[in-house]
Amino acid sequence: MRIAALLPCEAAVQDGRGAHVLVGANMNVRNVESFPAMVQTNCYILIEDEDHELAEGAKVVMRVSVAGPDGETQRVGRAEVEIGGTRYPELPGSMQFALPVTFEADDQGVYSIQCEVAFPHGVVERSAPFFVRLRDNQ
Repeated sequence: MRIAALLPCEAAVQDGRGAHVLVGANMNVRNVESFPAMVQTNCYILIEDEDHELAEGAKVVMRVSVAGPDGETQRVGRAEVEIGGTRYPELPGSMQFALPVTFEADDQGVYSIQCEVAFPHGVVERSAPFFVRLRDNQ
C-alpha cells in the first residue's frame, strides 16, 4: 500500500467515464492579494494497493492537513472509505480521490499538503510542498 501521487491542482473533475481530469496539476505557487488569506486549491490523491492488502469491506481512513511555514498544521478534511469488490482482481488495486483544500495562509512561505491513509495493516503518508506569496501585479 502506498500513496503513488499527491498533486495540488487548480481543479479536478471527472469526465463522462469517471476518469479524473486535472487542471493545472502540480502547481507549486499560489498567489494571494494580502495576508491573512483564505487559499483554495484542490488535491488529487492516488493510493495503490499493489499487493492486494485490502480485502473487500476493509475500512480506510484518510486525513488531509496543511502545514504552514511556521509549522502550524490546519486539519482540512477526513474521510472514511469502505473497500468494495474489484472487477479485475489480476490488476493492482487503486483508489483515487480529488478533493478541495481550503486553508488560511498567514504569511508568505512554503506550505505543505499532507495526506495520511490508515488501513487495517498500517499507515502510509505523503506530502506535497507549494509556495504561497503575494500577487505580483506586473
